[in-house]
Amino acid sequence: MRALLPALALLAACGPPWLVVRQSGPPSALVGARQVVVAVDYQSLTVGSLPVTTYLDGLAPDRRAAVEEVLQAMGDAFIAELTVRLAVPVVPATAPPAPGEVRVTARFQGMVMGKYAVVYAQDSRLITALSWSVGPTPTDEVQTDVFVPADVTRPAILQRMQLAAGDTAALAAEFFRREQTRAPEE
Repeated sequence: MRALLPALALLAACGPPWLVVRQSGPPSALVGARQVVVAVDYQSLTVGSLPVTTYLDGLAPDRRAAVEEVLQAMGDAFIAELTVRLAVPVVPATAPPAPGEVRVTARFQGMVMGKYAVVYAQDSRLITALSWSVGPTPTDEVQTDVFVPADVTRPAILQRMQLAAGDTAALAAEFFRREQTRAPEE
C-alpha cells in the first residue's frame, strides 16, 4: 500500500490544476468565443471562517479600509491578468449576461490573508469557483485553490492576494484554452 501512495500522488499531479465541477460538451460551449466578459463576485467569500461581510463589520475603520483595498485589488488583478493571458478580448461585466455572451465569473469563496514576520509566516490562500456561462446558462465550472508563500520577497498581504488572484486568472485562461482545443469524445 505504501508503494501505491507515491504513484497516486504522481498521477494526481499530472491532471489539471483545478477541480472540474461542471463541464460542457463535447464540444465545449466555450469553443469559438470571440470575447469573454468577466465578473468578480465576493458574495460567498469567507475570511477564515467568517462571511466577508461579518468579518468586515468586526473591523476598526482603518483596518476595514485596508481589507476592502485588498478585495478591490484582487478583483482588479484577476481582470488584468485574464486580459493579458487570453487571446480574445476581455470585457468587464456591467450588466447581466446577454444572449450568446461568454462570461466567466470569479466567485471568490475562501481566503486566508496570511502573515509575514521575521520569525513567523503563514501563506496566503485563495479558493475560487470559476463559473463559465453562455448567456444566462451556466456551462462550465472549475474550482481552484491557490497558495502564495509569505516570505521576505512577498511580505505584504495586498501583494500576496493580488498574486493569488492573478494566478487564479492564469488558471481560468488555461481552462479556456483547453476548452477551445478539447477534442470531441468518440
